Amino acid sequence: MTRIPLSSGNREILLVELRRIIDKSAQTSCKKFKEENPEVSDEVFIKHLHQYASDIFFEFFSIVDGVADPEEVQGMKWTGVALVDSSLVEGKHIEFLHDEPL
Repeated sequence: MTRIPLSSGNREILLVELRRIIDKSAQTSCKKFKEENPEVSDEVFIKHLHQYASDIFFEFFSIVDGVADPEEVQGMKWTGVALVDSSLVEGKHIEFLHDEPL
């Protein structure tokens, strides 16, 4: 399979945005968590939440990069995926991942 990488600009923007989303989620989750667990410091909670979210994305990117494989799903064969700049798939119908329940 020919690998077409994301442009360096889009790659950097994607990573910066993922970090921003993780931080925003950590801050929001921290407020909710603190209401029920006031003894845990914000700093400790946010540090752990950042690590958990980062671990998830690390595993996801490892699968996308082709250095790890997902667990088998019965009756399906993994063929690999790639993140590419949208200009490379312009005009093609692409299913949205964010619409899928997790």
